Amino acid sequence: MLCQAMQVINAIDTAGLIVTENDGVIVHANERARELLGRDVPTGSCIHRVCPEVSDILASSGLERACEFTIFPQGPDDTTDGAPSARHLRVSSRPLCLHDGVPRDYVMLTFEDIAVQSTLAERIKFLSSVLDRAAGGITIIDPDLRIVYVNQAQANMHQYSVGELVGKSIDVFCDPDEIHRLQESIFATGEHEGIWTGEAVNYAKDGTAIPVLLSVSMLRDAVGKLSAIVGVTKDIHKYKELEQDMRSYSDNLARLVSLRTRELESSRDELETMFDAVSDFMFVVDDSYCITRANRFTASFFHRKRREIVGRKCYSLWGDGIEPCRGCPAHKVFGSGTTSFASRIVKEERVHVWAYPMRSVSQVADTPTLSGVLCYGKIMTAELAMEERIQQAEKMASLGQLSAGLAHELRNPLGIILAANCAVKTRVRSDDNEVHKALDTIERNVDRATGIVANLLDFSRKGTTSVATASIADLVGQVLTLEEDLLRRQRIAVSVDLDCLPPVTANSDGMRQVLFNVIHNAVQAMPDGGRLTISGRAAPSGIRLTIADTGIGIDPGELPRVFDPFFTTKAPGQGTGLGLAICYREIERHRGSISMSSRPGQGSEVTIELPLGNSAASPGSDDWRQTPSE
Repeated sequence: MLCQAMQVINAIDTAGLIVTENDGVIVHANERARELLGRDVPTGSCIHRVCPEVSDILASSGLERACEFTIFPQGPDDTTDGAPSARHLRVSSRPLCLHDGVPRDYVMLTFEDIAVQSTLAERIKFLSSVLDRAAGGITIIDPDLRIVYVNQAQANMHQYSVGELVGKSIDVFCDPDEIHRLQESIFATGEHEGIWTGEAVNYAKDGTAIPVLLSVSMLRDAVGKLSAIVGVTKDIHKYKELEQDMRSYSDNLARLVSLRTRELESSRDELETMFDAVSDFMFVVDDSYCITRANRFTASFFHRKRREIVGRKCYSLWGDGIEPCRGCPAHKVFGSGTTSFASRIVKEERVHVWAYPMRSVSQVADTPTLSGVLCYGKIMTAELAMEERIQQAEKMASLGQLSAGLAHELRNPLGIILAANCAVKTRVRSDDNEVHKALDTIERNVDRATGIVANLLDFSRKGTTSVATASIADLVGQVLTLEEDLLRRQRIAVSVDLDCLPPVTANSDGMRQVLFNVIHNAVQAMPDGGRLTISGRAAPSGIRLTIADTGIGIDPGELPRVFDPFFTTKAPGQGTGLGLAICYREIERHRGSISMSSRPGQGSEVTIELPLGNSAASPGSDDWRQTPSE
């Protein structure tokens, strides 16, 4: 048993321990006793010689005594500037007892350095003060989960005093189930890392739940045995409330964003639907002239898919060029920032394009900036053609009224001149050739003037003639018979292809006059020979007749005026300029259309379109000026 006691004494390194017999013979001394005394303490020597300062407390056998004394160590290292340093020690004696409590023949002396103990006490006091001032709660528990220390912050957090917590089980402010869960997590982690951090729930004295952030450290002794557990807690209920508020705010914001996104998607879909519903060109270009959006009509017009258009330069699509088109309205918008207009021919269609600036407000500056150009285009070919027909019809009507007045005013003077010429001719001698020649010239020019008056009357007459079923092929044949000698003299080859033409409802005399004027003009355009081609085909709503020649052609600048009254490209005296005007008027009365195309030096082509059935005006109708329905 004494040997076991000696082993325990050697393990203690905080105090000096010496065991003596009752007569003062040293039985054992640990290393710390030798350090404190600064002297050799041999076993078997007398304690009174080694340390005479303890003689007084050993005099009372069987009693516990204590005293303080100052000793000057004898070791070589225990000096200060060559003089031995004093050491203040406290010594206490205690008789050794066995299990029965009866004192034996041994006394244990305990030596403590008063300065060291004072320093330790100050440090403990300082650390305790620091821990009590810590903002977070600090708790130290033993391996049995009993509280051995708790700072003031931890006690205040749970509405206890420090005294109410020390010595209590940790379940005083932890739920047993929570303790079990934490034990599994803490010990599982602590075995390897020595520290665990996580969230837990503590309870105040009144039962209020307190969410905390808990950090746990495992303290072990020299042999690795668990000696204590230190827990540091921080009240996070405000953070939890803030987290809940943020979660609610986030959920609400997500709901609002989702709702707004659906609204924007719905608006976008509506705009896309409206965008695609427009049966005209609509597209958007950026400042590099790339198409960023285009509607369905734009894609279909160019026979492409929409994805093939988006990202492409607009001028490569509209003009097959490598730079912006001349007069580009989008280019003008980027330069001026205002709406612009342009008109151009695209795939033989006349298109009017309006360009509008698109502005957006950035997050950096409140000033709107030009972000793109919206282009709206409309095919105006039919509308412009209709407008030209209306203008032509109005002009023809005005000229018709003028022509009618002139014809009536000229007919009587011409008749008087012709009668006077005949009277003079009967009174002139038959052998006066010069006079007869002059009178013949007068008569010939009066006849010519009378023909012009007749043409004026034809041009101005109202649509009062009857209509009936007529064969265009037969009418063309009659006109070619009249022109047969002239065609032969001018060596003009004729090609006719009218076998598939159905009959039309028309005024035969009027249509015969139209065909004669057109064919005669074609023959006159080929004085040195050529080819006259007359062809026709049925259309869904009528027939289309084409009369083409290989003559001298017409200058492009004069082509728009060929149907104007009194306009002619022939030499003076060879035409009145009323032939094609009469044709235009007559075809208009039949609710049809007539047009001409020509290339100088290559020939001209006249196209006549007539409706089938009863589309022509009936006898007595004053509605001859109505243009064909588009």
